[in-house]
Amino acid sequence: MTPFRQIIRQGQSGSDVVAVKRAMQRMNVPGSGALNLSLRRRKFAGASFTKCVKTLQRGHKLHQDGIYGKKTHELVAPHFDAYGRLLYRRAKIRKPPTPSVPTTAAGAAKRLLELQKSGKYHDDRGTTIAQLVATAAGKSVWSPLGHNVAIDERTLEVLCWLIEVKGFKVGTFALCTDHGPDSPHGHAGGFAVDISSVDGISILSSASKPKVVALLKALHAAPTRVRPRQLISGGIANRRDADCSALCVPGADAYYGATTMMQHCNHIHVGF
Repeated sequence: MTPFRQIIRQGQSGSDVVAVKRAMQRMNVPGSGALNLSLRRRKFAGASFTKCVKTLQRGHKLHQDGIYGKKTHELVAPHFDAYGRLLYRRAKIRKPPTPSVPTTAAGAAKRLLELQKSGKYHDDRGTTIAQLVATAAGKSVWSPLGHNVAIDERTLEVLCWLIEVKGFKVGTFALCTDHGPDSPHGHAGGFAVDISSVDGISILSSASKPKVVALLKALHAAPTRVRPRQLISGGIANRRDADCSALCVPGADAYYGATTMMQHCNHIHVGF
């Protein structure tokens, strides 16, 4: 049987679409006779293609999403003819689309709550989830400033970007209410977040060093919207001589106040 190669969604095109159309017609899937195999349109997966896939999925008690994936391929592949197998093998591999990152605080908070369920985001101290739930509902959170504040959308957007675009698993232990009102780093106003683990490894662990360096470099080269003004990492595992000291965005010095690097030995401070 021809091995599965890639997902086919509505709106995509390629020779693999032709192969699947031909196979579904050989299977006599209801509606497959209407699939367009003309020279101009045969490579395009349109609404009729999606409808046929859903019909096939429904008939075999699969999830009816209309997306040609691995389980659907297992049903269809035995019905490829020789030409279909050739077309499928020669199809170009499509690059997966870059995930869209929410640009509102509520949207980013909702996405982070979803990422928490999938294990890609973790609240390392147990104090951030309640703030995310409030923000996702469009509410403000209590601040050490003595009143409620709205968490800045960039503070949450940068976490979504690190996880979904750059592929890190991120843990945090400070968002808004974990710092006092006199902090020079913006936590009280909702403008900063502290990252305490990367890919499940605590930043206090010396094993985290390569991951910390990679994450800091990613933030340095981040798009303007999610590139922080404050980026402080005080070393690895409480070592004053750690060679992974602060990598600071140029021009951010005015925001650091009297903070020492050793105060950031167990986390990466990301602020806007």
